[in-house]
Amino acid sequence: MELTAQEIARATDGDWRSGAPDAAFRRVSTDTRHLAQGDLFVALVGERFDAHRFLQQAVDGGAGGLVVNRSANTRHIPRETAVLEVADTLHALGSIGSAWADKCSARRLAVVGSSGKTTTKEMMAAVLAPLGSTHITAGNQNNRIGVPLTLLGLDFQHRWAIVELGMNQPSELAELTRISDPDLLLLVNVGTAHIGRFRSQEDLLLAKGESVRFLQPEAPIVYNFDCENCRAIVRRWGQGHPIMTFSISQPAEVWARNIRSVRGEPFRFDLEIAGRTAAVDLHVFGLYNVANSVAAAAGAFALGADPDAIAHGLSTFRGSAMRSEILQVAGTTFILDCYNANPESMAASLDSLVQGGGTPEAGAEGNTYLVLGDMLELGSAAEEAHRRIGRLVAEMAPNGVFAVGEITPCLIEECASSVAQARHFARKEDLVEDLRSRLRPGDRVFLKGSRGNRLETVAEQIMADLGKTS
Repeated sequence: MELTAQEIARATDGDWRSGAPDAAFRRVSTDTRHLAQGDLFVALVGERFDAHRFLQQAVDGGAGGLVVNRSANTRHIPRETAVLEVADTLHALGSIGSAWADKCSARRLAVVGSSGKTTTKEMMAAVLAPLGSTHITAGNQNNRIGVPLTLLGLDFQHRWAIVELGMNQPSELAELTRISDPDLLLLVNVGTAHIGRFRSQEDLLLAKGESVRFLQPEAPIVYNFDCENCRAIVRRWGQGHPIMTFSISQPAEVWARNIRSVRGEPFRFDLEIAGRTAAVDLHVFGLYNVANSVAAAAGAFALGADPDAIAHGLSTFRGSAMRSEILQVAGTTFILDCYNANPESMAASLDSLVQGGGTPEAGAEGNTYLVLGDMLELGSAAEEAHRRIGRLVAEMAPNGVFAVGEITPCLIEECASSVAQARHFARKEDLVEDLRSRLRPGDRVFLKGSRGNRLETVAEQIMADLGKTS
């Protein structure tokens, strides 16, 4: 990036109180530990931190300028240091990111949804990267800090920017839509993730709908025609926008037809786009990833990608860590789908485990074990949501289910009579010891829970132990 002091002041409605107003900045930092010489340091304030306490450290680390709240005490800062005073540094960071993105020519696509955003974004990158320089959100940096920093990573060579927008409270998507100002919105799905932070499902729908309500009037909306909530949002607030639909169950502008699922082999389907058909072999676990791939196909097509190039890109995609990741150690298969979880994604994952497709077959005498953690941020709906999952587990009757967390005991109650080994553990260390003692070559272990459970540590410890004994 390169923004002048005047451009930054205009974007943030800020005032330079000291330092050289002719300065230009090529990098923005919010962390003094990763500061480079000449950076513009933005002093953010959160629930547990206030970066204004580190202004002198930023100056000593080589910051070329500081962005501070107007109420901040900067008397101890050297007068030659450029200091920009703003009403709110978090809002200012977003405005700086937006100002730089507006100087770049990349078309911006925003990815919104309750689950599957990151995988869909990465699938789109697999499609678009061979066709032109593509910039995407790193990991899941999809909040009011991550989105501006993503935009600040753009340069003039980028043709496309795929920006993931997250949400766990009202007004957040409104602000992120303002910051990213997308040329195109991709609405992957809308479920019950984060429902505990809202008073009702209607309030959650209103919050998700902000991505449409605050979209530029001429921006197209690409949405999941299989998702009732997506359809409702577009009906209520999408009037006047160009519309494109995608589906895995019914005809749409972009849809997956003839989906075939054989355990141990990729999902195969015919991708129908604008009257053309292209064959896709999808090498990732779960039918829900077929839905993610069709969402990615629709987004890429809306940006101008050719159907054959889209099919080729999807067929080369191999997934990422903890998102439908498949690892094999000493003859045991681990399916790590534990980056996050909500009721819809948990049910979809369990169904995919039963149906197969993209999933290694258990050995002839192999067992299937589930390691499940809490689904967080569900509020008053949490217990019934976990009991529902427990009933699904009972129907699939795995050889064992092992749970950790504060809410999962009720999940175990629902499936205990149908599963030979159904146990809740207060400590992950005890779960590791119990499960490790049962595993034999040919077994499969499936792990899923919300990020706060960090279930990957269970897999890491067991895999390390298996590796030592193999």
